[in-house]
Amino acid sequence: MKTRAADLGARSRQAFDLAGLAASVFRRSVARRFPPLAVEARLATLPARVAGLGASVTIRWNAQHVPFVEAAGPADAAAGLGVVHGHLRLAQIEVMRRAATGRMAEVAGKAAVELDTLLRLIDFPRATRPSLAMMPADTLAWIEGFRNGLNAAAAAPAPPEFDILGIRPEPFTVEDLFAISRLCSADYSWKVWRTLNALRQEDDWAEMWADLVGVAAVADDALPIGPERPEDTLPTRFAPTGSNAYAIAGSRTRSGKPLFAADPHLVITSPSPWLIAGFAVPGQTVWGLMIPALPIFGVGRNDHGAWGGTNLHATSSELVDMEGEPVEVRETEIAVKGRPARKAVLRETALGPLISDAKPFHMPADTVALHWLGHRPSDAYTPYLDLMAADGWDAFEKAVEGFQLPGLNMLWAGADGDIGKLIACHVPRRPLSTPKDLITSRAEAEAQWDTLLTARDLPQERNPDRGFVASANEAPADAPVTISLYFASDIRIDRIAALIGGRTGLTLADLREFQTDTMLEPAAGHARALARLGATLRPGSPVVAALAAWDGHYRADSAGAAAFELIAAP
Repeated sequence: MKTRAADLGARSRQAFDLAGLAASVFRRSVARRFPPLAVEARLATLPARVAGLGASVTIRWNAQHVPFVEAAGPADAAAGLGVVHGHLRLAQIEVMRRAATGRMAEVAGKAAVELDTLLRLIDFPRATRPSLAMMPADTLAWIEGFRNGLNAAAAAPAPPEFDILGIRPEPFTVEDLFAISRLCSADYSWKVWRTLNALRQEDDWAEMWADLVGVAAVADDALPIGPERPEDTLPTRFAPTGSNAYAIAGSRTRSGKPLFAADPHLVITSPSPWLIAGFAVPGQTVWGLMIPALPIFGVGRNDHGAWGGTNLHATSSELVDMEGEPVEVRETEIAVKGRPARKAVLRETALGPLISDAKPFHMPADTVALHWLGHRPSDAYTPYLDLMAADGWDAFEKAVEGFQLPGLNMLWAGADGDIGKLIACHVPRRPLSTPKDLITSRAEAEAQWDTLLTARDLPQERNPDRGFVASANEAPADAPVTISLYFASDIRIDRIAALIGGRTGLTLADLREFQTDTMLEPAAGHARALARLGATLRPGSPVVAALAAWDGHYRADSAGAAAFELIAAP
């Protein structure tokens, strides 16, 4: 009881600290009125000079304020993109840097000390130096150009978010950008482990684990139960969220050329986690979606084709029991806004940091290490630069071969008519059998990680007879190893297949319609079952009537969808 009370007290103090930060931000943002900025005045804040430019760079903006960079060479184009990222998203990028390097307490105060301790324990920048050392000169020149452009934008008058947060812009380094790239490559499994670890002390854990392994749509705050209890699975089994991507062959389109669509769903935030941009250099033009601070196009197109994909949910790490193994201890100092700096003790092993020391992972033992692919040196940028220059399937496949993490389903549609899908990741040779537990032994982990499989070793599709390829975070078919235990259900991928169906003569208008489809067919069936039950418990209820009449479409004005979410959602 004493421990629980102390924990409750600590959490209460943290909540009040966060409330104080929120109140401070609210006062700063509400009390100060920022004057509206005309487009001309906004553009005037763009830097006129960028260090290291070989020639002048032109940045054009369309009516939707989407930027396009024109440059004489790649490094100059990267500098223009860096200017764009800094001009549009400097505060967002600064927060990402602080998260990647464990410096959130400098903004949020002591409420973020525990978070910074976790971030420094994971150590996203760990592989920075050896990774940069293995990159080709052209890749480094691209990253350095982007950094120069970002720093030029950071030297301009700071956007109002900095004043609200009480911080000032600082120059960015290539190392900062690499650390952010590793932050964006965090393993999807981590948030699942946080939830599951809290259950490992339960008497029926072995039974729960057997039920849970491989069940779809595991979420951080809601666990699916086995199929023998469908009444408990409503909140998770039919989750309507997730990414999608599909490439349709010319045999199914009106133009006779492939069509491509991708919607990489991330959390809805302001600003968005995506940034639309484009650039042109002699012989190359690229448009697409970028993550702020990353000088690459995860979804895009060039003159030869289009690419994009969905998160594979690949498990790029293991929890390894390191009991009895040597442990290295290091101290780190965490700067805290308005308070003295805090010291944190971090423990590490040969296979990675002792993640059991981090409270959010809810580990009952204290010898569990995080063995993560992101701690190994790798070239995180050259494969994407090769993808941006891909002129056909072979070049696409070669580029994707270098993708290590995060694991992705990558799709291609070529101007020459090729379409296809690859698994873009490096994964250990895990057996297809069900693991006994979340935590593995050192010997087992080392044996599995001795050989990493790449895109060429994993299932792929090219020009299938059905005339399309698609992905929606689903489990790969016929994988030779266990890639993950936590894939999404097949509901959305099946819906995409149903929409495309046997149709031909498809156009971009059809794809726009597909992308705004709101049908969740399994939920409609459960709604009818709930309506039958509700009719006996609450006859005449308008909620029951709405459920009974619902067709499964989540339209904005749907009473049935609202009723279903009211009852079924967690």
